[in-house]
Amino acid sequence: MEQLADKVTQIHQRQYDLAGDVKSKERRITKLNGHLVNVDVFNQHKAVYKKYKSLDPKKRGVYAEKHSEELSQYESARTYLKDHLNGHGNIPEKDWQAEREKLLAERYSLIDEYYKLKEDVKNVETLRRGAENLMREAVPERAVARTQNIEL
Repeated sequence: MEQLADKVTQIHQRQYDLAGDVKSKERRITKLNGHLVNVDVFNQHKAVYKKYKSLDPKKRGVYAEKHSEELSQYESARTYLKDHLNGHGNIPEKDWQAEREKLLAERYSLIDEYYKLKEDVKNVETLRRGAENLMREAVPERAVARTQNIEL
């Protein structure tokens, strides 16, 4: 019975550890998704920004009014990426995508293991309750047998 209780404790601890691992991977995936969204916005509006910079300063005002949303999105994405590149000049888009794919695969495998453990916990708890019930039923029979032996 003690071994069964230890096993239940171990399974619960492993399940708790897996939940922590999944959460940390999800946080990193969320951060990478934010990076990649900003890279997409940056790349999408880069041509508009280059055209804006290449124009004569007198014509920039009209162009900026016409493309204000694209230019503001580009500036926002550029600022975000500049803050998150930690001084690196190049955007590691492929590295971020590869890391995200790897983390997603790891996350799915951890989630599968988590749910298998959840099912195991359910089964082991059922066994433990059954064993406890059997032990409770066996104890009164022994007590009744002892009292009957004493009275004889």
